[in-house]
Amino acid sequence: WLVGFAAVHMDGADMQAFIGFVCFFGVALPLICLVTALLHYNKYERCKQHLHQLRLEYQREQLDREMHVRRSGRPSGAVANRPAFGNTSSVSPLSFSARGRTASGHFS
Repeated sequence: WLVGFAAVHMDGADMQAFIGFVCFFGVALPLICLVTALLHYNKYERCKQHLHQLRLEYQREQLDREMHVRRSGRPSGAVANRPAFGNTSSVSPLSFSARGRTASGHFS
C-alpha cells in the first residue's frame, strides 16, 4: 500500500522556519484578512446609515420649506432660500406641487 516514503531530517532552524511559515500563512494571515474585512463592512454599514439619516434630514427640511410656502400664502412660484444641489433628478414630487403652472400648463 505504501508507494514510497522519504525520510527528512530537519535541523532546528529549518523546523523553526517551517513552523513559522505554517503559523503565519495558515493562522495569522487569514485572521488579519478576516478582521480587515469585518472593519470595512462595519464602516460601510455606518456610512450607509449616516447617508440615510442625512437624506431623511434633507427631506424633512424640504417638506418644512414647502409647508411654510403653502402657509405663508406667497405666490407659489416664489420659493425663497432653496439650496442649490447639483442633482436635480432626485427632486421629490412634493416640490412640484408647491410651484404654479404657466399659461401653457407646464410647471414653472
